[in-house]
Amino acid sequence: MFAQTGVYLTPIKNEPLGNGAPRSPIRVPSASIDDHTFYINESHPDYVLQLVDPEDEQNVVYEVLMPTGTNSVVLPSSLVGEYVIQLIWGNWRFWGYIELE
Repeated sequence: MFAQTGVYLTPIKNEPLGNGAPRSPIRVPSASIDDHTFYINESHPDYVLQLVDPEDEQNVVYEVLMPTGTNSVVLPSSLVGEYVIQLIWGNWRFWGYIELE
């Protein structure tokens, strides 16, 4: 299912962070998309945002750093179609699907 106005992210790599001491559960970021603008709706650490070809998950079509304090990224208007969107932070990767028109 591809979402036009909402992005639903789930973790796919659950390796521990830091020294392995118990911590609070990792919080999945709340995100949305409007046209070609991707939003993170809360404060966040530095993320690497990737758009990946859903037919070939080795093919990263677009990648950009989304630093702490940045709440939006304008994706290139030349990107059209369905993509897997990934937010990578250390050993964690959150992913979802988007469709760009």
